[in-house]
Amino acid sequence: MSLIFSAQVHAARHGASRFLVAMLSLVFLLGSTVSRAPAQATGIMRGRVVNDRNDAPVADVTVRLTTLQRTVVTDSAGRFVVPDIGAGRHTVVLSKPGWTLLSTFMTIGAGDNAEYVIGLQPAPAEVAGVTVSARAPDRRLVTFEAHRQAQLGGTFLTADQLAKQTGRTLADVLAPTLGADLVRGRSGAAFFATRRGYDSINLLPRVNAADRARGAAAGFCYAAVVLDGIVVYRGEPDELLFDLNQLAPASVLAVEVYNGGASMPAEYNATRSTCGLLVIWTR
Repeated sequence: MSLIFSAQVHAARHGASRFLVAMLSLVFLLGSTVSRAPAQATGIMRGRVVNDRNDAPVADVTVRLTTLQRTVVTDSAGRFVVPDIGAGRHTVVLSKPGWTLLSTFMTIGAGDNAEYVIGLQPAPAEVAGVTVSARAPDRRLVTFEAHRQAQLGGTFLTADQLAKQTGRTLADVLAPTLGADLVRGRSGAAFFATRRGYDSINLLPRVNAADRARGAAAGFCYAAVVLDGIVVYRGEPDELLFDLNQLAPASVLAVEVYNGGASMPAEYNATRSTCGLLVIWTR
């Protein structure tokens, strides 16, 4: 306030108008307000990528934060660090040749410094066009078959059906699914929606700016997405959509599609999605 008073005295001595005095006061007050604006709460994202079978570290894994368009690579100990992350939940995609692509999410709190441990599975080896795998039968197929036998009203694609889709994108494979809308974005991106919920605009998830830039249009009922048991898209306002075409049909073991909450299995009710559900199991 003493600075404002001095400015007023200075202006008065030099015959300045009351308007100039008011403008000087306003500039000072605005500068004070800006300087006192609180900084955005941030944390540090720390992770360690290990072999899901034996907990050995996996180096040279590309870790991409799709919500922030930032990418890092794991070191020889399988660790990665991303500083200055805004507090909240962030979608993370991990990829490395010879390993199964994994999409998950990490929640970062203000001042967070905790380390996440993420298991990555080796991809089945291919010899002379024949897939060779020493893994025991995938127990996840038991869950898939239980859902299919329950006849709740979903649509199911098996490994045999998906194996015939060589050369096609996952979005193209899912396009004929009854009651589904495929939203085609830019640069090959595609997003899964259902035709439920169109009767009320309040039921439609709000599309964020990053997805609009990828070509995801508003006005579609985007379904929740569960990848290998992890919810990667829940349908919350401004949540980043899941791009179907980051997965090749050859890497997918089975798919479940439910057009509404009434048909989905009880264990997925926590998604609270009114736009249906897409469940993807990868190899």
